[in-house]
Amino acid sequence: TSQHLRIPLGAVPSQGNHGYNDLFNVKGANLAKIDLLIYDRWGHVAFANPNTLPNGGWDGLMPNGQPAGIGVYAFYATVYYLDGKTAQMRGNITLLR
Repeated sequence: TSQHLRIPLGAVPSQGNHGYNDLFNVKGANLAKIDLLIYDRWGHVAFANPNTLPNGGWDGLMPNGQPAGIGVYAFYATVYYLDGKTAQMRGNITLLR
């Protein structure tokens, strides 16, 4: 299986859904599911989804439905591959508007 993942460095969610970087998500081949957590700089959960596949991801909204502020957010992802292997990833995402 291929274990190359594509993780964007930024997201530009918009209400107009312009189709380019509207969602922050992890993409790759042979993925079964991805558990994705995103935190703001104060450690509050901005997004928690136990399965962001196939087309899910963070749309820049906080759990209360309000737009998240421009800034840097931390993400943690557990990636599950079709062959049963797993990988854990973490990093930063810059949210722009």
